[in-house]
Amino acid sequence: AWLDLHEDSMRWLEKGATFTWISERDGWRHLYSSSKDGSTMKRITTGEFDVVRVAHIDEKNGRVYFIASPENATQRYLYMTSLAGGGKIERITSADQPGWHDYNFSPDGTHITHTFSSF
Repeated sequence: AWLDLHEDSMRWLEKGATFTWISERDGWRHLYSSSKDGSTMKRITTGEFDVVRVAHIDEKNGRVYFIASPENATQRYLYMTSLAGGGKIERITSADQPGWHDYNFSPDGTHITHTFSSF
């Protein structure tokens, strides 16, 4: 058996009632949430792409920010979607900057460091 843990994607939400994690259960790496006892599970991100990593979860505003490479594996961009799942996925990174982007959020999400390379 193989268990691929992505510790940066595991976050406790709703005062410990649910948690998030990344899984490839549908053939793509997506973010899921589950109740603490595992009785309810839902996919948060959807699409034919892999979530590279979770950049920030804004539980207060119900948003999750993540890095993905939908069109080109050599390029990474920041996206946002609803933490409730099933919502529209919105690209945050400007479309006029093709390349490798990385974002580091402060714990409260009020400050972000953005790095970019087009090498």
